[in-house]
Amino acid sequence: MLQLDKISLSNKDKHLNNITVNFMAGKFYAVIGKRESGKDALFSLLAGLDTPSEGIICFKNTDMATLNRDDYRAMAVGMIFPTFNLIANATVMDNIQLTLKISGYPYHETAVYGLLNRVGISADQAHKKVSKLTAQQKQCVSIARAVAHNPDVILADEPTENLDAHESLQVLELLRSLAEEGRVVIVMTHTRTVARYCHELWGMNNGHLTFIKENN
Repeated sequence: MLQLDKISLSNKDKHLNNITVNFMAGKFYAVIGKRESGKDALFSLLAGLDTPSEGIICFKNTDMATLNRDDYRAMAVGMIFPTFNLIANATVMDNIQLTLKISGYPYHETAVYGLLNRVGISADQAHKKVSKLTAQQKQCVSIARAVAHNPDVILADEPTENLDAHESLQVLELLRSLAEEGRVVIVMTHTRTVARYCHELWGMNNGHLTFIKENN
């Protein structure tokens, strides 16, 4: 679904070197590396926030250089961040509805309640302000928001950074199940905990992406 062919990127603080990889639908990928290893640069390219200095990125066999990047980010991609990036003074439902409005995806209350229930957020919690939730609940809401518009691609940057061990495993299990429904899920991480849950583990070092192993 997402194909990178001989991708390089060089600017002030982001560097990638000759990366070729095919991220396929139905798989959960983890890219492990230290800070400033190139993970942030790869995330930005896959999210359509940056353009490569060299090479081609294709989404569903279409060169991303020919796509409207705003539409791509709004409709095809869901993003998850370690700091959640939610509107703290708005309710959970308000946060979900805003994403649906931006993407142009229809709002169906029953479907949203079902999605929130799947990530562990009750109907009562759905009407609480985000500021009243725990860190785990906020991350679960951010996952629900990321998939509410049914994107093809889910990108997660350190999604377990602010969670304890038990909460982290719950989030990783959820991300794997979302991938197995036919999405591409790509997680950028510095911890090997994710290695047990991903289908493919890749390593990033000094802008070079290297395949490590495949899991069943």
